[in-house]
Amino acid sequence: MGSRREESEAESIERLIEAINDALHRVPNKVSIVVENTAGQGKQIGYKFSQIKTVIDGVANKERIGVCLDTAHAFQAGYDLSHKDGLERTLEEFERLIGFDRLKLIHLNDSKTPVGSRVDRHWHIGEGYIGNEGFKNIVNHPELCNFPGIMETPHKKEEDDIKNMSRIESLVVSNSS
Repeated sequence: MGSRREESEAESIERLIEAINDALHRVPNKVSIVVENTAGQGKQIGYKFSQIKTVIDGVANKERIGVCLDTAHAFQAGYDLSHKDGLERTLEEFERLIGFDRLKLIHLNDSKTPVGSRVDRHWHIGEGYIGNEGFKNIVNHPELCNFPGIMETPHKKEEDDIKNMSRIESLVVSNSS
């Protein structure tokens, strides 16, 4: 969502709300803004769902704001997605504070850093701290499985994308009998 620079968290959130309201006022009604959660590195805001809720609450035209949930950022911010119980707790908080009606897409990234590290380092699917179990739970969760997903994993060679996509596909449990 952004960095607070030398401002307090509250001042920075207020500045962001003003910027979003201004942008939405200037552009046609069909355009929406999607905010993404952050890892909380440095002076970032938007790493807690409560901060995102405050921003949404301050936006005048609420039907034009959505959320992108970044799995690596959530994990690095302290939401433990590596096991089913942690995912359920995370999603319960997300629904209570933000609501699945605001979720527009998911950035599917593993984390090279431990839960709560607040260090933003994306990693290959299944090879980081979220791991295969975490991603299997994420991609098969009934609240998440129908949203578009975008991978932002490291890309050093063409095979990296193929490997990550294949890993995601291998974790999806088919509902057909």
